[in-house]
Amino acid sequence: MILITGGRAQGKRAFAHENYGGDAFIMDGLQDIIKGWLACLPADHTEKLKEKGRAGADESQSDILSRAFMEDVMSDVPDDAIVICDEVGCGIVPLDRAERLYRDIVGHVCCAVAARADSVIRVFCGTGIKIK
Repeated sequence: MILITGGRAQGKRAFAHENYGGDAFIMDGLQDIIKGWLACLPADHTEKLKEKGRAGADESQSDILSRAFMEDVMSDVPDDAIVICDEVGCGIVPLDRAERLYRDIVGHVCCAVAARADSVIRVFCGTGIKIK
């Protein structure tokens, strides 16, 4: 797996196509996939995971949900996939609790994907910088 990250509109998709070709499985917009997944969850999803023993009572909501996303969604992503995700954790911290939770989950998921990935590349101004 390869994780390509960077700011919005920095050329991540073009970099992936140019360097890995059209035959590669590219999962573009991981941050949007996470947002859509979160929107589909019932409000008590974290509590249900705790009741089922899939989460500890003292774990944070972002830890529980990011692990659930990795199990529910990322487990089906092939090992040779190229995953593209915008950096969403930089900048001003949102006042809205749900937006902060979303940013935390994206960060946790990116860390887990990076750990699974063979390489991690940050794209800035269309130029890839290998960080793993």
